[in-house]
Formats: sequence, C-alpha cells, structure tokens
Amino acid sequence: MDAKELINDFIQNYSSPDYRGLERDSIAKAFRYSDDLNHDIYDCFYLSLAKQEEASSILTTDTGFDTLCIKIGLNYENPVPIEVLKTFVAYR
Repeated sequence: MDAKELINDFIQNYSSPDYRGLERDSIAKAFRYSDDLNHDIYDCFYLSLAKQEEASSILTTDTGFDTLCIKIGLNYENPVPIEVLKTFVAYR
C-alpha cells in the first residue's frame, strides 16, 4: 500500500484526526506572519492554525519550519532522523 492509500484508509476508518479550519482572526494572523516573517502565506496558514488550536509543536518533514516555529514560539518536530536529513541536498 502506498502513502496515498494509507492516508486515505486512515481518514475513512478512524475518527481522528479532528479536522479544524482557520477562524477569521487566524486568517488575518497568517497574513501578518507572512509579512513579519517574510515567508509564503501557505506555510503561515499552518503556523496560524497551530497557534489557533493552542498546539505546542508542528510535526513536519519540512525543515523550513524550524526557524519559523522558533520565531512564533512553537516547537518544531521532524520525524526524520538528522542523519537521514543530511543526505538530502535541500537540507540546510
């Protein structure tokens, strides 16, 4: 089973995760983050949603979130071991 099939199976057969949408104030905050952090709006929507839902961390394999999370007071969690990350050209 590939990743797409596994995710679809999870969505169809389990009650979690609980899907949340951005509230009006959080959308505005995402645009402020984009300006303040000089970063694309799409990533800033994730940051804003995490803050809206009072998350303590963001779990992602996107290494670009490391600095962003620090700047807004979130923990950055990457499930890929650092030894593996170092093998990718895009790793900074």
